[in-house]
Amino acid sequence: MDIIVKGQLYLFLIIFVMMIAGMIKEHNLFADIFAFFKRSMKSNRAVIAVVSALTGVLPIKGRVTVSAGLLDTLAPEDKEKRAKFGPIDFMSTHHYYFWSPLEKTVILPMAAFGLTYGAFLGIMWP
Repeated sequence: MDIIVKGQLYLFLIIFVMMIAGMIKEHNLFADIFAFFKRSMKSNRAVIAVVSALTGVLPIKGRVTVSAGLLDTLAPEDKEKRAKFGPIDFMSTHHYYFWSPLEKTVILPMAAFGLTYGAFLGIMWP
């Protein structure tokens, strides 16, 4: 019974976030923030990179859903261009797991190989 309740709670969270993202897009609520970024960077790609990076590292459960909702407000109506936002959202929200020093995917290799966080980043840096 507890599993069912938790699953339904997450479903309601997703519905709630998508409704809010729809309202944000419909009423253009973040236009000022996006305009500020656009004036500062002069490139739509840079604006998308900054927004995806900021929403991708939110330290909350459901950051994938929140990031998808916010990137949806930036996505153009063209279906072909819109399809590129899926991989952008995936990379922005999942790179957090690899770089956060509190994640198991970072702590376990550090412990196994006796590395400091700086040494780990030095090895993993592209």
